[in-house]
Amino acid sequence: MFFSSRLAIGYLFSDFSFLSIYLASGLLIIILTNKRYYLHYYFPVIFIACIITSARTGIVALAIIYVVILIIKSLKHLTSNPLKYFFSLLITPAILLFLLFIIKQFRPNDFNLSSGRFESYISSFHLLKENWALGLGLGVGSYSINTGQVIPHNIFIQFLVQTGVLGVTFLIIILSLITINIYQSNRRYLWIWFLILLGAQFIPDIFHSRFIIVVAIILLSNNTSTIKGKDD
Repeated sequence: MFFSSRLAIGYLFSDFSFLSIYLASGLLIIILTNKRYYLHYYFPVIFIACIITSARTGIVALAIIYVVILIIKSLKHLTSNPLKYFFSLLITPAILLFLLFIIKQFRPNDFNLSSGRFESYISSFHLLKENWALGLGLGVGSYSINTGQVIPHNIFIQFLVQTGVLGVTFLIIILSLITINIYQSNRRYLWIWFLILLGAQFIPDIFHSRFIIVVAIILLSNNTSTIKGKDD
């Protein structure tokens, strides 16, 4: 019974959304490397694995980031090959709807539900009124014990209520510095970082995901051979 459920897939990451974002970041790496071998053989396998998690976060984040990339690329090269890139602009909504349709097949009953996310956002701001400077303190378990509520599924709201204005300001500075340095080191792969940050707006505590630090270190490195592969 255990191995027939998604528990067997997600337990190593402690959260299914973490796993879906991890797999989605791999899909984006394959897209950005633009190698037919990877697209034909690796992409379908990882895509299926991402869908099987039945977590919406990874696929939705991938869909949004991919559509943004496609739009920017199409607008940039529209004058050089107007017919080709105009067609690309036309199909972007279809791509987004297709990906959402696929994941909806695995979440038919609650795909459109917030799963308590919006409710936790609202309650968090009520708690923040009394602890706006330093917040309630860190810790997923302690938050649930002290408030009787689920931790906010949004990295900025979570840090705002846990560490207050001072803590979330420090978080924004750190994330901004990492983003700037990734842009300077591996501009092409900055989209991977954006995908993770986008997914972090809908999950609890992205820093507990067990992979974000590794991804950040790779992206901050000037040597992208780890991402590109030996034959690049």
